[in-house]
Amino acid sequence: MTGAVSIHAPAWGATCFFKINYTFLFCFNPRARVGRDHQKKGGKNHENQFQSTRPRGARLRISLTTAETNLNNPGYWEYQRAQNVIAGKQEAVNYLPLIYELDPEDRRDDEKTYIKANPSLDVIKPLWRLVEDRDRAKQNPIEEAGFYAYHLNIWSNAPTADISVEQWEPAITQYEKYKQYLTEEKLKTYTAFGAIDLSKVDDYSAYTIYFWVEPIKRFYARHRFYIPEGQLEKRFQRESEMLRLWIRDGYVTPTIDGGQNLTINYDVILADLLQDWETFQRLQGYAYDATYASNFLRQVAQAKTYRPVVMVPFSQTWSKIAPANKDWLDLVYKGHIIDPNPVMRWMVGNVKRKEDRNGNISFVKADYAQSNLRIDGVDTSVMALAMLLGRIGKQDKAPDEQIRTIETIDY
Repeated sequence: MTGAVSIHAPAWGATCFFKINYTFLFCFNPRARVGRDHQKKGGKNHENQFQSTRPRGARLRISLTTAETNLNNPGYWEYQRAQNVIAGKQEAVNYLPLIYELDPEDRRDDEKTYIKANPSLDVIKPLWRLVEDRDRAKQNPIEEAGFYAYHLNIWSNAPTADISVEQWEPAITQYEKYKQYLTEEKLKTYTAFGAIDLSKVDDYSAYTIYFWVEPIKRFYARHRFYIPEGQLEKRFQRESEMLRLWIRDGYVTPTIDGGQNLTINYDVILADLLQDWETFQRLQGYAYDATYASNFLRQVAQAKTYRPVVMVPFSQTWSKIAPANKDWLDLVYKGHIIDPNPVMRWMVGNVKRKEDRNGNISFVKADYAQSNLRIDGVDTSVMALAMLLGRIGKQDKAPDEQIRTIETIDY
């Protein structure tokens, strides 16, 4: 694409010009116009500037994303929305999508088509380097999928994540089927166990409760995720607009620390934990990873509650975490977990399973090169489920052959 693009906001009388490699846009209610506009000033043409003052009240927001190697990704949902608007399947008056990608009939190994997904080809990166990267990536299936995603904008769900969309789908769809068993009053009657994963001060923290829903022989998960308010703009840029929706719908809580809001306020997490401890009287306790928990534990010990809060350290050694990971994964594959949380859906799509020669399983991010991938909710799910399985085995007798007793896993 060459030349300049004009986006006009007639309601405000402002026209903003930008060449394709510029990204400063502040227009309101834009309408695309074909061709090139010129503004005479002092006998010269002035491009790439505003013709009037900055509009009052609102500005144009730009979201940029490449493809990824899993479909449980906020960027993929944005991509689907853009496709639907372009195809006329969905109306969005104030939404102007632009997708650079190969055509469906194009072959991935035909470098003549690569300019379709790389409009700055041979300006920022030469074609020969792109071909060289492609040929090198072909030696490894994971690297090959990454090349097609990040350089040709081709979405895929393999071979990175080990829990596919189809395998996780029952966790989402079963909520509607069984929601009469999952009301607040019903949950108070079920045995439950919680877990927290306290992050570094500037990252996500996760808090999860698993309930054993005896009437339907299913486990139900409830999650809360936290992030410093001052980190939101950076996260919006890296994790797309879905984070805004998750905050709006209460799945992610921004915390305020009283300063620049760049660190997690653990008081917010503690308040939620104590409220649930009072509400769910069959909640047996909370498991935690001790890595960042020392200050938090002191706060818990000082809290005044009608019953002492039970905090259980959850060892991250192979002998403890490997069987817990396996139990959780088995129940996911068998469709015995109900978990409709959209943030968790994203995190599950980021999981890669690693297994040693003894069959021990660990979970890591599917692509460490993508540091914005998160799996915190998976970690808390594993811990909460492992502890709950043990409590069921002790108190209620194992409901089926999948349930391990606490003596077996020895947490």
